[in-house]
Amino acid sequence: MGASFLRCIATALFCSFTMRFLVLALVSACLLPVVFCDDAQVEDKTDKLHSAIIAQGKVRTYANALPPEIFRLLDDDIMAVSKYEKSLGTLYHGKKRTRWFSKGDKPRTVIEEALKYLMELAKPNEHIAGVEWWTQVIDSSEPLGFHIDKDESVASNKQFLLTPEWSSVFYVDTAGGGTLIIDQWSPNGNGYEPEIPHEGAWSFPEPNKYLVFDGTLLHGVLPGDKSNNLRKTFLVNYWMEKPEAPNCEELIHEEVPGLRLLSDQEMEDLRARVAANPGPKRHRLPLPKVDLTKGSAVESFTYQVNLPANNKEFVQLPKNTTPGATYIMIWNNDKPWRPVTDSGIYRSKKSVDYFVEKFGDPADPINRAKAIKVQPKRKTKKGKAKKGKAKKAKSKQTKKKEVVDKIKDEL
Repeated sequence: MGASFLRCIATALFCSFTMRFLVLALVSACLLPVVFCDDAQVEDKTDKLHSAIIAQGKVRTYANALPPEIFRLLDDDIMAVSKYEKSLGTLYHGKKRTRWFSKGDKPRTVIEEALKYLMELAKPNEHIAGVEWWTQVIDSSEPLGFHIDKDESVASNKQFLLTPEWSSVFYVDTAGGGTLIIDQWSPNGNGYEPEIPHEGAWSFPEPNKYLVFDGTLLHGVLPGDKSNNLRKTFLVNYWMEKPEAPNCEELIHEEVPGLRLLSDQEMEDLRARVAANPGPKRHRLPLPKVDLTKGSAVESFTYQVNLPANNKEFVQLPKNTTPGATYIMIWNNDKPWRPVTDSGIYRSKKSVDYFVEKFGDPADPINRAKAIKVQPKRKTKKGKAKKGKAKKAKSKQTKKKEVVDKIKDEL
């Protein structure tokens, strides 16, 4: 009887545990986001963006991206749209407007016709809703802050991070700094993973070159030469769903001064000229790898990456580069390093270049220790007050001695 009773108790406990497990599993399944996959099997990026991301094909570059006739006409349209967008000013949080072109829309401009050729190279998911595009015309020496492409309206109004499937940059000429992509992403808009960058890609401008990279990756533009030329780029992001207004809206062509609107016949004529002269064959460019791990013989320099919310990190970049090339860089930083201005190594704002010149590689903890040892001791207000009182007392004693000596002389 006792054994039978114990078996009953054990069975009851097992059933209770099983029911709780099933309930928890059901609740978890309801709370997790549902991902609908098609034959293309939309990739879940969240468990792969930690190492070797660049090597996994997350960055691609192409030469001769557009036919010569499209490329020749594109520059005027980019300048017209850029001038128009600047006249509209900025939106909330100083954000700029971007434009939307649905996948099935009929092209009416050279810009929209160019999107068709760029999409062939980007190879987005076949079920994308369309593309977000904008132009960027800045001084060649001007950098662009590091960021992750996102639905800017959702980020501003709902404090939520939505990223495109692919981001891309089309270069119009050679002016300006290179695009630096780092293998970090933000799971929820706060902070980055991995905490320490391990790989990066550095793409230099080249006419008719097209750079495509994973839409979740951190990226920015380094300052270029001071040639007073304009850095012209055409940016395209590929989305499964259209980003929200007012940050992303369709362009009303008739409102843009100087933008050429093509009739059906003019568009057919343009396509006929392209068919007659397709230009050099489009091809994917090689991505040479540069080993910048500790102890590497490659000559390099340290670059400070300024992140949102006043955060910073440092990466090594090769000194000797070829114009128009794209490099894959491998790093082996073992832990994050706070910048010298934030860590108290220097209380005056010293540049990274000064640190490197004075102590060497800032990623090396030995060099950081050297810098901390030589930093001057900070004088407190209390110490200054004591020194001031001692100086006054000494001054009084000196005057008193002078008076006594004078009296003695008179006697």
